Amino acid sequence: MKKYISQLLFILYGLLPFLPIYGVLDITHIQYFYLSGLNLITVIYLLFTKKDRVKIGLALKSNLIFVLVCFFSLVYSDYFLVSLREFSLYAILLVSLINLYILINRSPNNINNFKNIFLLLLISEVIAVLYPFIENFSLINPFGRVDIINGLTYNLNIASFSILIKIPILYYFIINSRKLKSILMIILLFLSIFTLLILSSRGAILGYFLISLSIIAYLILKYRFKSKPIIRLIVINISIGILAFLLQNNLYQNQKGLVAIERVSNLRDSSSLMRLGFYKNTLQHFKKHPIIGSGIGSWKINSIKYHQQNMTDYQVPYHAHNDFLHLLTEVGIIGIIPYLFFFWIVGYRAFKKILISKNKEESDFIFFLLLSVLIYLIDANLNFPRVRGISQMNLMFLFSVLIFTLRRGNESKFNFKNYYKILIVLLPFFIFYNFKMIQNSQSQVIPYVEYNTGQLNTSSELIMEMDDTFYPINSVTVPFKNIKASYLIKDKKFKLAKQYASLGREENPYLMMTENQLAQIYMQRGVLDSAVYYAKIAFDNLPRNLLHATTYQQVLYKIEDKEFAKKEYKRIFDYYMSWGIDENKITLLENHLKSIIFFSDNETFSEEEKKISKQTLKFFPNNKQFQIFNSIIQNGLSKVGLSNEFGKKANDFFKNKEYDKAIEIWKNAIKVLPNEESYYLNISQSYLSMNNQIRSLSFLKKIDSLGIRGNTGKYEYLLGLNLFDQKKMKKACETLKKSSDLGYREAYPIYKLIKCY
Repeated sequence: MKKYISQLLFILYGLLPFLPIYGVLDITHIQYFYLSGLNLITVIYLLFTKKDRVKIGLALKSNLIFVLVCFFSLVYSDYFLVSLREFSLYAILLVSLINLYILINRSPNNINNFKNIFLLLLISEVIAVLYPFIENFSLINPFGRVDIINGLTYNLNIASFSILIKIPILYYFIINSRKLKSILMIILLFLSIFTLLILSSRGAILGYFLISLSIIAYLILKYRFKSKPIIRLIVINISIGILAFLLQNNLYQNQKGLVAIERVSNLRDSSSLMRLGFYKNTLQHFKKHPIIGSGIGSWKINSIKYHQQNMTDYQVPYHAHNDFLHLLTEVGIIGIIPYLFFFWIVGYRAFKKILISKNKEESDFIFFLLLSVLIYLIDANLNFPRVRGISQMNLMFLFSVLIFTLRRGNESKFNFKNYYKILIVLLPFFIFYNFKMIQNSQSQVIPYVEYNTGQLNTSSELIMEMDDTFYPINSVTVPFKNIKASYLIKDKKFKLAKQYASLGREENPYLMMTENQLAQIYMQRGVLDSAVYYAKIAFDNLPRNLLHATTYQQVLYKIEDKEFAKKEYKRIFDYYMSWGIDENKITLLENHLKSIIFFSDNETFSEEEKKISKQTLKFFPNNKQFQIFNSIIQNGLSKVGLSNEFGKKANDFFKNKEYDKAIEIWKNAIKVLPNEESYYLNISQSYLSMNNQIRSLSFLKKIDSLGIRGNTGKYEYLLGLNLFDQKKMKKACETLKKSSDLGYREAYPIYKLIKCY
């Protein structure tokens, strides 16, 4: 009975990927709460059932030393609560590793359970990706790396490496299974590789190449083509890989950038360059804190100060995308040595055992376990599996099995009774801590979502009741106190908002959220000198943050020093134009065009200002605000005012169907603004209403000759109607469809009416 309980507890650790998200911002809160509770249940069972004296090797000792260094770093960390969270993760994982190891000692059949757990998890993870892929995939417009296929892990990269880390165990099953079972395993291998390709993680695809080549090399060196099954396996390995790549390539013919070979060959894209920048930053920080680091978990916040000029909005580089460099900044040399030794000693002993073992199945098993650890190391050098619960449990399973398999006779045995007693006292703290983290995360979902969407609908009174002390920042380091300040600013509770904004700076001094919020507060209170001071600090430190830029623009718009304001407006505009124009910059561009008009000393504008306005309208031709600003800047204030008067009168005549009078006024308006497309379109429409197609078309031709045709779709609409009157149905339908595609609403009803479809 006790043997079966040991196996059941071992299996329960494998359920981690199936935990529901329970409405939290970060799934790891749920995962580590589950592990804490399972660890306590396991320790209670172990304490009261049998005295354990098991061999405790260098790997477990080095991991224990690393966790103790993490605990010591809490003393000098600048961000204690953040560091406490990170320490708790490593402590829980250490207990999980030791528990798994002891459970294997209690029941060696857990080795087989491990193999089956990895196999069943692999099947589940592959199905969780392939099912929505098959259900939603389109050959015409294949989707790329979207959340719908992120499987059980809620993340594409985690899903990729979680599948890949189990594939070596699948190869072990193929080698050591009978024919029918082996065929099923080969089919699963093909599906697993294909799943990796559609997830399109470059690191995972490269990792697959590496393990595939390693397996071929191992089989050749170990068996030297002396066994037909081994030759067959090599052929199968190569054939399945080629088949999976060909299938993925054919499915993504319309999305070449997602073809696996293309993804792998493009190693110098923005993602790769970004990682190199992160690595450089970690080494810069390490030089300042080489021995003991700056505290476990602290890089999440410290990374920002090295990346401020490149940060877009509040997209923090809180992971170094290399766990070893990341930890080097946090625990220094004294922490990274035992952490690296943990991997080295297991790898060294495993490699040595493979070379000397005469047991074929045992050496194969150790080799494939070692390959899985290698996959983890690839992930750890490219991503950040150290904070991912699923990735860590994969590693804990692997190491518990490896440490047990590689145990040596001369290793000392350790009586775990006192260890269990200590854990029974400590583990309830971790359970309570992670339960509070879950509650904290659940309560903060709405305010963080509202803040990110710019829709602060919840009352500030309700937001103020939420706890901001237990864990002060979210997973991307935004302080909750600053979120509260945003709600208070919305409700014009400026005194309290100022207080909370300032407190937020203590939790994260590098985001400049506090400075931006203080600028908003002082602007709304009319204290413009202070508003300019803080807005400038926020923009200068995080210039690519659009919120900071637009806040600074709004402040500059109100100050009396027009020369300074014009200079700063131009600086902001020039900076953003160097990054290119896109939809996200519409508010910033609107503010800039408005400032050109507002700061003008006369009724005309410079050629440079006209060029800026024309360029902006070219990118956003249907933006009504840009159209108005452009008309004013291109033609001058006085001419626009006069033409608007003409336009108003002409519209009144048009509504009353007095088309002749409307045409005469619009012709006068053209004399004032000869390049205003709308006047020509209105005249053309008036002539069309009078059934004078020749004159209607003549004004459309004038638009083309002057080169002033816009993208509103009205030109195409009027041309389509003229073509219809001329019985040119095919061309009329094509032109009306183009008008509809450009967004002109009146075109589609006519398109349907004349039965173009």
